[in-house]
Amino acid sequence: MFDFFKKKVEMPQQEELKLPTDPMLVVRTDDGNFETKNLIKDAGSLRTFVGNVASMQNKKDVISNSQYTHDYRIPEQYLENLYQQSWIAKRIVSLPVETAMMNGFSLKLKNKNDEKKFWDAWEELKLNDLIIDTQKFADVYGSSVILLKNKNEDPSKPYKNFKNLEFIQVQYPFYKPMPNTNDMYETDKIVFELLNIEADLQNIVVFYGEKCIKRLSPQFKYFGMSVYQNLWKAIISDDLITTAVANMIYRSSTPVYKSKGFSKLVESGGSSLLLSKIETMEASRGIFGAIVQDTEDDFKMVGTTLAGLHELDRRSAERLCGAVGYPATLILGKSPDGMNATGEHDEKLLHTAIKRYQRKMREPVQKMAFALMDNLGIDKTDVEFEFLNSSYETKGEKAKTDALELDNAIKLMQVVNNPNIINRYLKECELITEDEFNELDKLAEDFDEASRFENEKEQIQADTDTETD
Repeated sequence: MFDFFKKKVEMPQQEELKLPTDPMLVVRTDDGNFETKNLIKDAGSLRTFVGNVASMQNKKDVISNSQYTHDYRIPEQYLENLYQQSWIAKRIVSLPVETAMMNGFSLKLKNKNDEKKFWDAWEELKLNDLIIDTQKFADVYGSSVILLKNKNEDPSKPYKNFKNLEFIQVQYPFYKPMPNTNDMYETDKIVFELLNIEADLQNIVVFYGEKCIKRLSPQFKYFGMSVYQNLWKAIISDDLITTAVANMIYRSSTPVYKSKGFSKLVESGGSSLLLSKIETMEASRGIFGAIVQDTEDDFKMVGTTLAGLHELDRRSAERLCGAVGYPATLILGKSPDGMNATGEHDEKLLHTAIKRYQRKMREPVQKMAFALMDNLGIDKTDVEFEFLNSSYETKGEKAKTDALELDNAIKLMQVVNNPNIINRYLKECELITEDEFNELDKLAEDFDEASRFENEKEQIQADTDTETD
C-alpha cells in the first residue's frame, strides 16, 4: 500500500527575480519609436533623478486621470444590492413614488356614470399598486414597462382601440428594446423573451428612472438610466463618513496603563511579559467589567474630544439630500432643525420635488387611464387629467385652513360683488362640491338675468320720462 503522506513532493525552484540596477524609463522618441532610458546615468546623479520624477508628477495630466474621464456604468447586480441593503437607497426609490401617488389623480368626465365605471374598474384591477411597483423598478434599473395587450390579438402592430385589455408588467431584463431601422438611437419595438412576443411601442407603457443623453440611449435600454447612476458617489461617500464617525466614537476613549519598571522591562527583553499582563487586564475588564492590577500600577481611560463630529455627519447628510433633490425630513425622516423651525421650507421643497416627479409619471399613467377608458367604451374627448396634491393635513390643520379660506371668501364678497368669482373661489378651495358649484352657478345666472331685467326696466322708464318731458 502506497502511503501518500510519506511521499516527498519536490517543489519547483523559483527563479531569482532580477531587478534592474538603475531605474529605467520607456520614452517615445521624435520619430515615434520607443526606447529605454537610464534615468540616473542620463540625469547625472540620484538627486537630479528624484527632481525629474517630482517634476513628472507635477506635470501629470489631471484631466485625463480624473474620475469623469472613465466610462463607468453601474452593473445591475450592484443596483440590486444597493436597493436591498441600503435603507437610504431604498427610501430614495420608495418614498417619492409613494408620496406622488398618495392621493392618486383626478379624472373629470362629462358623464358622472362613466366616472364611477372608470374608478370601479381601476380599483378592481389595482392599477395604483401596479403603477407604484413598476415605477420603483424603473428607478432602480432605469426603465420598466407595462404591456397593453388585447386578448387573442397580435401586439406587434398598433391597436386602433383596446378591447379585452390586459395589463402585463414586465421587469428588466425580461424585455429587449430593438433599435429602429432608420435611427439606431431610437426604438419602436420591444421583444418580450418569456412571452415570446414582439410588441409595438404604442402598445407599451414605459416608466423610466432618469433621462439619459440620446447618444447613450442604446447603453441604457433606450428609455432611461437608474436614479442611482447620478447618486452613486454621494451614497458611497455618506456610507464612508457614517462608518468613519462610528469608528471615531468607538475609539474616542483610549485605555492608558502605567506599570512600574516599564522601561527596564522592555530593555531586558521582557516585552512579551508586559503584553501578557495587559492582555490579562483587558480580558478581566471585558468579562467582569473590572480591572485587576498591582497596587503600584495605574489604569485610566483618556477621552478624545468629539467636537465638530456631529457637524461632519450633518454635512454629509445635507450633501446627500442635495444630490437626491428631496429634503432631509423625507429621506432621513428627521425633524426640522432650529428652535423656531416650522418645516415650511422643507414642505415647499418637497412639494416642488413631488410635482416634478409627478410630471415624470404623467405620460405613462395617463396612457394607462386612456387605455382603460377605451376598453370600457368611455368617451375620451375633453377629459381633464391631473395629479392630486400629495400633502397630508390633520383634522386640526384642515379646520384652520378651512377657516382661513372662509375668512378670505367673506373679504372677497365685501370687495367683489360678483357671485361667479366667489363661487369659483369656493370651488377651488374645495369648500363646496361640484354639484353645489353648479347649483350656485345656476343661481348666479338667474341673479344676473334678474339684474339685467331690472336694469332694462329702469332704462325704459327713464326713456319714457324723458319723452314725456
